[in-house]
Amino acid sequence: MRLTNYVAAMDCWKGRVDSTTDYDAFRWHQWVQPLDLNEVTEIENGKLGFAFIGFCSEQGVKRNKGRIGTALAPDFIRTQMSNFPCTFSQEVKFYDAGNILCEEICMEEGQRLLGLAVEKILDMNLFPIVLGGGHETTFGHFQGQFGWYSWVPASPRKRNPWIWALSILTRILI
Repeated sequence: MRLTNYVAAMDCWKGRVDSTTDYDAFRWHQWVQPLDLNEVTEIENGKLGFAFIGFCSEQGVKRNKGRIGTALAPDFIRTQMSNFPCTFSQEVKFYDAGNILCEEICMEEGQRLLGLAVEKILDMNLFPIVLGGGHETTFGHFQGQFGWYSWVPASPRKRNPWIWALSILTRILI
């Protein structure tokens, strides 16, 4: 199923370049690779892979009469992370899976799309990191994990229970 209201966000990953060859001097913006969830692609998977997916929504915040602006959070977070130094092994891979835009759709439809995106990321054996939004990000993230981890006997998917457990724990802690 193709994701709608889905756009790339790689233009947020930019910053200072100290070296183009020495990994020890790399910044995150040099290490993050694009990942289009609407394209069936084979990804280079190291020992551990992470995929950032943005959820550009503030509808939950509006409903709760909070301060709006959370729809801008995914790109802001990416911009801030861009200049982090790569202090991890080269076997760790980072991917940017873009943003789910919720401006012209209801919050529940946005959460459903986020769930589908998280499920696709988990199918690629990557750890999903949802950026942005208010508390409404949690339900979409849960939907994707639940859909991916549901025990359907005929399912050919390779399930890694550690990714699922870490993903749930991360959402609880954040």
